[in-house]
Amino acid sequence: MALSTSKFLLFVTPRAQHGKNKVVCFPATVYLDPERGPYELLRSSPETERVQNKLKSNTSSSVLMTEMLFDKRDSEKPKTRGGCEAMAEWQDTVFPSCNVVHEFDLPNRVKMREENVGGKILGIGGKRIAWKVSTNNALEKELVVLKTIRWDHEYKEGLLEYKRRDAIATERVTFSPHVMNIYGHCSGAVFNEIGEIGADEFFVGKDLTPIEMLRYSRDAAVAIADVHSVGVGNRTILIHGDVRPWNYIMTNGGKNIRLHDFDQAHFLRWKPSTGAVCPFHNYACNRNRAPEECTRGSDQNEKIDVYALGNIMFYIIAQMKPYKNLKTTQEENYEMVRKAVIPPLPGKWSNSSDPAIVVLKKAMKRCYRLNPEERPSARDIANRLIKAYKKLNKDR
Repeated sequence: MALSTSKFLLFVTPRAQHGKNKVVCFPATVYLDPERGPYELLRSSPETERVQNKLKSNTSSSVLMTEMLFDKRDSEKPKTRGGCEAMAEWQDTVFPSCNVVHEFDLPNRVKMREENVGGKILGIGGKRIAWKVSTNNALEKELVVLKTIRWDHEYKEGLLEYKRRDAIATERVTFSPHVMNIYGHCSGAVFNEIGEIGADEFFVGKDLTPIEMLRYSRDAAVAIADVHSVGVGNRTILIHGDVRPWNYIMTNGGKNIRLHDFDQAHFLRWKPSTGAVCPFHNYACNRNRAPEECTRGSDQNEKIDVYALGNIMFYIIAQMKPYKNLKTTQEENYEMVRKAVIPPLPGKWSNSSDPAIVVLKKAMKRCYRLNPEERPSARDIANRLIKAYKKLNKDR
C-alpha cells in the first residue's frame, strides 16, 4: 500500500475519554507532507505535542486518515484469493472523493465539546460512530451523516477494508430509491444521506394495519432485490450480508423504509478457468442470521440475505426479534436458526386470516427454507409482494 505523494489532511482525535453517559473528544487538524511529516497544527488540543510525536513515529492508533490511496499499480492487478478472482473491476478498487471530505471544517461542524456530544452523535455501532453534520454548498442536502471509525479501534487494514466495501457497495446501488445514498468517502470517513429513525425503533409500538405491513415488507424486499441486481450477466455478485432491522432506516416521515450500512457486504468472486462462482464462509451466528451463517465452514451466497428478509417481515409484523417471544436461551436460539425453525408469530397474527398477513406468512415461509438453493430470489419475493399489494390495496 502506498500513499499519495501530495499533501493531504488528517482529522485527528488524539484523546477520547469514556465516562458515565458521556464522551469527550479533542479534535485537531493537521497538514501532512510525506517528505516533511506532520506540521502546521491548525487547531490545538490538550495533547498537541504528544500527538505530533506519535504521528512522526507513525505509532498513533487514533488517527482518521482522510486520504489513503492504494498504489495505482496494485489496483490494476487482478487480485486472486484461493484461485478466485473478482468478477468485476470495481470489486477490487476504491474511488475516494477526498476533496469533498476536505471541504468540511470537521472540528467546527462536528461540535464535540462535551455539552454538544449528545445532540450530534446519532449512534455508536460496533465499528463506527455516526455523526449528524451540516453541509456546505458542495452537497445538496442540508444535513448528512458522517460515519467515522470508533476512536477506540485500531486503524488496521482489515478495518479499512470494511469501509472500502461499504463505500463501493453503496455507490453501486445509488440507482435504487430503496437504498440510502452516499455523497462522499475517504478512507474511514463516509458521508451518507441522513434518515429519520432506524426501523428497529420505528416499528416497535406502531399500530400498523396489515396492508401497511405488506407495503413496508414490499419495499424492504425491493431494496434487497435491487442490491442483488448488481451483477455480471444474470449472476448476482453483490450481497448486503447484514440484513437486520437496524440496517434499515425510515425517511419521508416514516413512509419509506430504506436499506443502508454495507460494511458487511460480500463481493462474489469466480474461477475464470471453470466459470464457477466461489462461495464464501462467514460464521456470524445470531438470531437474525441464516442457518449457514450459524454452521462453521458452510458455503454461503446471496441467499443469506433472502433468509434475513424473512426476519425483516417477522419484525415488521411481530415488532420483535425472532424467537423473542419463546424466552429461550441464546444457544437454543442459535440451534433453531441452524435448523431453520420458523419463528412463531404472536397469536393475533399467527391465526390471522387477513389476506395481507396470509401473503406475508407465505413469503416468510419461502425465505425460511433450510436449503439455500430452495429459497427464492429476493426479486421473486419482491415481485410477489408488489403484485399482492396492488391487488389488495385496490380492493380496499
